[in-house]
Amino acid sequence: RTALEQHRAVDSPPWIAQTELALAAVLLARAVEPDEVRGLLTRARGAAEGMGMSVLAHRCAALSG
Repeated sequence: RTALEQHRAVDSPPWIAQTELALAAVLLARAVEPDEVRGLLTRARGAAEGMGMSVLAHRCAALSG
């Protein structure tokens, strides 16, 4: 969460999307915060698609199930 805050503070969309995916994966593995996981994956996937980061978008989709 700290890394996500830092990436948002410096307005780095690629790093924000990657960090949202990483945080979602951690929360999913812990089986906590399902609403937050969905939100993180939705935002990360949308940003990744918008920036042409197809691998990241695919990873988000895979975690979304």
